Amino acid sequence: MCSLDKSTIRMMPVECFNGQNLKDEHGGQGVLNYYTSNTSDYSFIFPLLDWQAINGITVEHGIALERCSNEPSSLIRLSFVGGVSDGEYEMTMMDTATHSLTTQRSWHFYDDAIVVLATNLIVKTINFAWTTLSSRRLSHSQITIGFFNSTIITLPNGFYSLSYNSGSPLNTCWPNKYWLSSSNARIVFVTIGIDLRNKTGNYIDIGTSNYTISTRTLTIWLDHGIGPYTLDYNYLILPNTSVQSTATIIKQYEEDVFSCVSTNGNFHEIM
Repeated sequence: MCSLDKSTIRMMPVECFNGQNLKDEHGGQGVLNYYTSNTSDYSFIFPLLDWQAINGITVEHGIALERCSNEPSSLIRLSFVGGVSDGEYEMTMMDTATHSLTTQRSWHFYDDAIVVLATNLIVKTINFAWTTLSSRRLSHSQITIGFFNSTIITLPNGFYSLSYNSGSPLNTCWPNKYWLSSSNARIVFVTIGIDLRNKTGNYIDIGTSNYTISTRTLTIWLDHGIGPYTLDYNYLILPNTSVQSTATIIKQYEEDVFSCVSTNGNFHEIM
């Protein structure tokens, strides 16, 4: 099960009033939460979040976070947002604009996968842009990284940076059921970041309650690099997939799906 929070000119994307939800500047920027058998992945986590790295969003990272009161003062809401479904599969889309970043994104939901496409990611300033793949609690499980040369490693707590290099035999990997496609010519370089550690935070930082929590959290993101630039990206999420079967499924999608991807500023399609 998934939830996807988008913004539109017709409604407020986030609620932040009465001193609550003070850091949720990007809560309507395509936040993609998915649930498997454990709904506690997102419970008691909000004081621990990097609010520029919450599930699914593509925003500038490392700039000052706007304090939210009623709604972020510089919030940009665009009109092109929506979705369509045949009752079995679904596609939804949203034009995104935050500060000096714009992009067109779409999400395609299938039985065993979520395909995410983005075109014309434009960053006009000398800032980093991140797309966050995962931001959640991870109390006990390990993170397994698989490479297409059959290398598989398990990561202990720590901060990791895996750089894409087109000349390396380890150039593509799937951290915890994610796959980054480098099929688009405008994807020149990207870094996958992983932050797995114990954190402590207090709700007073985001609201009015004074309550401290501690737990182990996981954040995974695509670091698109420092602007200015224009590029495209796409990635695949495979929930409930074993490490052993991931490579086979990725190969199937690469041959049958991403080989038929059309992504440009006006048209997103997968077949």
